Amino acid sequence: GGEGHDGPYLSDTIIVAQIRPSEKKATMISIPRDYLVNTKEIGQRKINAVFAESFQASGDWDKAGASIRDVVSKMTGLDIPYFAVLDFKGFEKTIDLLGGVDVHVDRTFTDYTYPDTRNGYLPAVTFKEGPENMDGKRALIFARSRHAAGEEGTDFARSARQQKIIQAAKEKVVALNIVTDSKKINELFSIIGDHFHTNMSPGQIIRAYGLTKDFGKENVISLSLDPE
Repeated sequence: GGEGHDGPYLSDTIIVAQIRPSEKKATMISIPRDYLVNTKEIGQRKINAVFAESFQASGDWDKAGASIRDVVSKMTGLDIPYFAVLDFKGFEKTIDLLGGVDVHVDRTFTDYTYPDTRNGYLPAVTFKEGPENMDGKRALIFARSRHAAGEEGTDFARSARQQKIIQAAKEKVVALNIVTDSKKINELFSIIGDHFHTNMSPGQIIRAYGLTKDFGKENVISLSLDPE
């Protein structure tokens, strides 16, 4: 959530991303934030508290990143060398810098209890089935909403929507050729400077982009851990 939010360092969303360049494949696996895990530092916790409690104890982004990487590595059996964390404000600003994202809404839904910033709720928010260009604020609501009636009110539908936003943002970055635009890159880094933290170097970030920039939707497998 970031500063000004209740539980500002709790992980609202956790996604494991794996890139397999030789196969031109990438996988995104969403982990429900209420998943119960054992940690060596703080004992048994919901997984969304691991990063937060580590950061609050140490004040160190890298140590907090190492804590969640360790837990997810044990869950998945994968060696996870990197982490990246982005708060809500950084998310909104990044989407706005891209000129919004184009997303297809799979089914109409309304959230009557989407939280505002004052411990209350926004007026009812509706998304209608079909294509929509979303600015940062609208995209954040689409990605976070979890109180709609029916299927869209589940954590699993929410995970699918979040992955849609990631894909749409990636497509916009490629279409705008932002990586070769030094003005845009500088603007992006100045916007997210206080909102984004990672143990990846700028060179590693550019390398990851280079490995995936030509991947279409058919190259990306999106999954969510669910009861099945």
